[in-house]
Amino acid sequence: MKNMESIQLSITGMKCGGCVSTVEKILNNSDGIENVSVNLLTESAYFEITQQHTEIETVLENLKENGFPSKIYINDFSKKINKAELEKKKKWNNQWEKLTFALLLLLFSVLGHLAEGRYINFPILGNIFFHASLATLALLFPGRGIIINGLKSFIKNRPDMDSLVALGVTSAYTTSLLSVIFPATGFPCFFNEPVMLLGFILIGRFLEERARYQTGSSIGELLELQPEMASIYTKDNQIKSIRVNTLRPGQEIQVLAGDRVPADCIVSQGNSYVDVSHITGESKPIEVKEGENLSSGSLNLNSTLRLKVQKVGGDSSLAKLVSLIESVNAKKPRIQRIADEIAGKFTYFVLIFATLTFFFWWKGARNIWPDLLNNNHQFLTHSSHTLHSSLGSNAENFLSLAIQLSIAVLVIACPCALGLATPTVITVASGKAAKKGVLFKGGDKIEMASKINHIIFDKTGTLTKGKPFIVDYKNNTNHSFLLRIAASLEKESRHPIADALINEAEKENLSLFPIKKIFTHSGRGISGELDSIDGLINIGNIEWLRSKGIVIDSDAKKSH
Repeated sequence: MKNMESIQLSITGMKCGGCVSTVEKILNNSDGIENVSVNLLTESAYFEITQQHTEIETVLENLKENGFPSKIYINDFSKKINKAELEKKKKWNNQWEKLTFALLLLLFSVLGHLAEGRYINFPILGNIFFHASLATLALLFPGRGIIINGLKSFIKNRPDMDSLVALGVTSAYTTSLLSVIFPATGFPCFFNEPVMLLGFILIGRFLEERARYQTGSSIGELLELQPEMASIYTKDNQIKSIRVNTLRPGQEIQVLAGDRVPADCIVSQGNSYVDVSHITGESKPIEVKEGENLSSGSLNLNSTLRLKVQKVGGDSSLAKLVSLIESVNAKKPRIQRIADEIAGKFTYFVLIFATLTFFFWWKGARNIWPDLLNNNHQFLTHSSHTLHSSLGSNAENFLSLAIQLSIAVLVIACPCALGLATPTVITVASGKAAKKGVLFKGGDKIEMASKINHIIFDKTGTLTKGKPFIVDYKNNTNHSFLLRIAASLEKESRHPIADALINEAEKENLSLFPIKKIFTHSGRGISGELDSIDGLINIGNIEWLRSKGIVIDSDAKKSH
């Protein structure tokens, strides 16, 4: 039996399904690598490698040489929180800059249309040299990376979306430039196409990044459950505040009411109600006592706890939960494998089809439709330089028509959506489900879920909201006064029952009394004094109230 180790890579440079196919091919052709799965949306690759195989650096170098700089993903949970936020902010700023430039390009293009149609009086916007300058700037700055990457991929015989865009914009730009410099060629002039195409491509890239971060928001919410600081007990039993990433197993920490547990711990002192919905999916809190285990990220609701640290960082349950969600897309559903395979071959099909289109309209169309154009000479002695007419409508010879239509094929046939649509759906579904406490262990499980006809639940708790609310309350004299007193004393508590009382009081528009004194009795209730109310008030479970000498009749017990 092979001794295998799972590896995850973070990969940059993937733009379409063709890129996914290329990366998978590189990994599959590497010795000792099996079960490869590459995801475009999360920009990652998962595979298994024999532990005896030590050439992972060679694989990384091979990916880099082919335009996909990669690094091994390290699950350092303590660093991931801040790093993920900084990386997200950096990419968002970068995408916003590109989007701004794209909108400016589109704006100038639209204004050019209006100026040429004389809807606005700015002749320079309709001038061919202005549009030539605009197209040149577009290719040199925002389009430079796309063109360079696309041509490199084409030369290395792995054409992708960038290759199609690069061929489309450069051929359109070159043809237009020749039309301006050598009008006698009769070449069409459409400087608008490179500007418009690059503008829309940049908007598309921005939307892709937006999809990545929105679908990963469930992971971000889980990361936020990890507090930055923890309060530890020193040797002389004093409290000291330290950063969570310096915690070590065996240390004892203090967790106040309202704080989150920073690591996997065991309760060494105290009892309280704790919200563990990030693990169980149920919002109903559980009561914890001495000797019980608590997972990192749990929310302590109503009493101070002294905990002993068991597991920290990447070994904690919260870190493993995050890693599980991150690896959800490792197992591709059948539909995604088909989409990636088609997208990988689609680029070659487009290039072949564009070539056939060129030769058909240049050589074949004149034999089939000899009167298609008014003049079918090879070259003309003038050019109209019309900027904004429909593609092909101003072609004055079959060569001009062939160039325009073959460029059109390259421009519109980018396989980006084909390669991105399916992983986007899988990731969105996984993220939305994780927010609701449902974890799919792989995209293939989501596809399988579509065939479910019946669901059997093993306990009723999973079918309830887990959030208590007031059904009824009774008092011999004044019902509202009873609710007002209870909500007033509970307003500083974080217990779910306290929330139910306060919400009911808000519905009834009741004003609450100020608290003079309050005492918390963990697992039993609270007591205290209110302003304008004489005597000590006790609120809690029936057994505790009876122990205080309060008489509970059978009707009240039934309603409780």
